[in-house]
Amino acid sequence: MPRYEMQKTPSTTNHGTKANPRMSAADFVAGLDEGSHSSIGSYPRFLLMADGEVLCIECAIKERELIAEAAGEPGPWNNEQWTPVAYAANWEDPNLYCAHCEERIESAYAES
Repeated sequence: MPRYEMQKTPSTTNHGTKANPRMSAADFVAGLDEGSHSSIGSYPRFLLMADGEVLCIECAIKERELIAEAAGEPGPWNNEQWTPVAYAANWEDPNLYCAHCEERIESAYAES
């Protein structure tokens, strides 16, 4: 399973910043409302976590309370595997699988 690198440059979007790569709980919840496909272009989406793994949107919805709690202030109780960093579209990776349910995350342009 591929692990994704967090972005290397500062940002003011829901991708966090270089100093704090976590997304806010509000941005996480708002992103869930968009569903498993983007509102523009209907591209398949996934959630990138702080440990470099990815979650499908369905698992993010199922674990929303745990993820929203981890999106809060950093602390010893927060586990990176539940800390959201960014929503992203799967453009061409036919081998992208959810770290939680191990189901394949659909890609926009690649077929397995």
